Amino acid sequence: FFLPQQTRTWPTLDRLNLQHNALSTLNAVLFQLRALHFLDLSHNCFTRLPQDLPAQLTDLRLSANQIEIQSEDCIHLKHLISVDLDHNEIQHVPDEFLQCL
Repeated sequence: FFLPQQTRTWPTLDRLNLQHNALSTLNAVLFQLRALHFLDLSHNCFTRLPQDLPAQLTDLRLSANQIEIQSEDCIHLKHLISVDLDHNEIQHVPDEFLQCL
């Protein structure tokens, strides 16, 4: 997906809603949003957990995608308070995934 390079001039953007955009990958520019705490990627086309998310996220919403969690999936977000994975293809949550939260 496309985010303009001007995102560097959005130093106070703390919420980003990208629902219903048929996204399956993220743009590296997203990781430069240092104030971003809330990211909603619900109702898109992700099949795996996005990697390299902004470290300061506290609220991550990924409901209504096609995500399956694998044992090698890990999201290292030490400030994460809430993650929504409702309505995905998750059959089992591996212990390895829970240990990296």
